[in-house]
Amino acid sequence: MTTFVHISCHQVLTGLLWPSTECCMIFSFDNYRSYLKAEQANRVQNDPQYSLRTFAKFLGLAPSMLSDVTRNKRGLSLRCAKSVAHRLGLDHREAEYFLLLVEIDGCKDEILKSDLLKKLEALRPFKGVEQEIADAKMLSQDWIHIAIISLAKLERMKLHYKLVAQTLGIRPVAAEAAIERLARLKILLNSPDEDEVYYLNKEKNLENYLSEGSQYLFQQQILALAQKSLERKTVHERVILSEIVSFGPEQISQVKNLASEFVQKVKEISQEGSENPEIYNLGLQFFPLSEHHEHH
Repeated sequence: MTTFVHISCHQVLTGLLWPSTECCMIFSFDNYRSYLKAEQANRVQNDPQYSLRTFAKFLGLAPSMLSDVTRNKRGLSLRCAKSVAHRLGLDHREAEYFLLLVEIDGCKDEILKSDLLKKLEALRPFKGVEQEIADAKMLSQDWIHIAIISLAKLERMKLHYKLVAQTLGIRPVAAEAAIERLARLKILLNSPDEDEVYYLNKEKNLENYLSEGSQYLFQQQILALAQKSLERKTVHERVILSEIVSFGPEQISQVKNLASEFVQKVKEISQEGSENPEIYNLGLQFFPLSEHHEHH
């Protein structure tokens, strides 16, 4: 039986935002500043007009104070931290965890800090591998992480959140939060020579973090970006090819092999590098259009 299938190939120029479904689970963080930045980034993803000033007002802080806190120029007092935890809607266990992060951050006594860290670990609902799974789940919910990894693979690329934000057309706070998550997973490593500069950990494989379910969610995001690209990008910035053809079931594996070879060749071209790289998505869709109905 012949099956009609649709084959399409598209490139999507980035600079578009997909609303994140991320929930910033406090227990995935070992630094309260990173948690606040991730919380702000989550809100920015859902509302591009959301600003640091808006977030500061929501937390009951002055914008300059919130900026200093997230830039590690000053810390939160425990009194202020309690108010912030309440405004963020953290439950009792989450609020206690947040306050411990604040206390640990400002603690100079190593013995006391060790005791506080033990309390922190006791509050975590998951540890070890389960902690990594929780972070990886967040990673798979946003295309930005995969785009950052693609940038990190480029030769001579110094990965800084401001450069990432400019290249991907996203807010700096969103870029910084994504980089910090990748660093927590040790997919990115901090440069020993330059502060806030990261490089790819070649011993880590991204495929280990992407389940079938997360791949489905990622493809949904990419298809939404492709639709926006049709509306916003010129024909000189994208390639869209589409054909409806017919295949027999015995030919499907051959088509899949050709598709894999094509994607690999494009990746090889990408790895040659460029002085002014931009991020594209290369997508191949191959799916049946034929509907088979059972006859009674």
